[in-house]
Amino acid sequence: MKKIMAVVTAEPIFSQRFSDYVNGSGASALRARAFPQVEDFLRCRKENGPGSVPVLLCDEELFAESRGFDFSGTEVFLLSETGKDGTLSKYQSGPALLSAVLTGCADRRIPAQAPEMRKDLEIHAVWGPGNGLSRIWFSLALTRMLSRRKKAVYMDFHEFSGLRSVTGKTCERGLSTAFYYLKQGTLDGQRLMGLLEDHEGISYLPPFSSSEDAGVMGMAERNELFRMLAEGSPVEAVVADLSDPMAASADLLEICEKIYLIGSSDPAEREAAAAFTEMVKAEGREDLLERIVKVEPEGMPDAISRSGIDGVIYSETGDHIRRLLES
Repeated sequence: MKKIMAVVTAEPIFSQRFSDYVNGSGASALRARAFPQVEDFLRCRKENGPGSVPVLLCDEELFAESRGFDFSGTEVFLLSETGKDGTLSKYQSGPALLSAVLTGCADRRIPAQAPEMRKDLEIHAVWGPGNGLSRIWFSLALTRMLSRRKKAVYMDFHEFSGLRSVTGKTCERGLSTAFYYLKQGTLDGQRLMGLLEDHEGISYLPPFSSSEDAGVMGMAERNELFRMLAEGSPVEAVVADLSDPMAASADLLEICEKIYLIGSSDPAEREAAAAFTEMVKAEGREDLLERIVKVEPEGMPDAISRSGIDGVIYSETGDHIRRLLES
């Protein structure tokens, strides 16, 4: 008996045509069925048993809107226009899309349930389209200052991180290892804590050792790491140095205490930061704009040349961070 694959997209014609292709191919181990909404798929699964529809192919936006529903027992594959951040491209050929699902897409598989964050886990996101060193030093200083009142961890999600230029360490285990354990289903909060390193009083998870891992880790996997820290470790705050918040937009802000946009003198980089703010406005989430904090790293170069993190903490930037944390 063939397994049922639910297809849920915002374009009924796409859902029906792809389902017709799957069912007419004759070579698939799946039988596809188009559903108008995620709720319709969940209702069908409830009526026929948890294992009746074991595969879901769904638009990324529609799945994000269904946060809180239980998808356990169902393997979820997300569709997007670009096919980035752990999703499958909606606009590839039918055979290629079906092949991606049939082969399991192990490197693109996401957790079965969009996680809810524990409310007392503070997540401070940092992003800047340029200013690599300024962004890193600001993130480290923020982590150190947060650590004075609660257990804080720094995580750098950039594909090519410059963190080694600051710590001088080359670590074999870090985000790539955590991502591997997550895909294998063997990661928990305590195991994640075992991957942390220390630098000048800061706990941090070493960045990706593989650009491929960075390329396929999506928002859902990142949020799952946060959830594990919240529920299975003593960590109370995370400073997340992000490579691209554009893909997460308002969903990112939903789980963040603050998101800091690091300023730049470069007109193009300033425009990129402004575009992020405009995107949030376009999504109709003006209520979240107060969580976006623009930071001009005054005095940062001098602080770096003097005495590392301490130099940042006792510079104008450090004073600014103290004011931000008190507000």
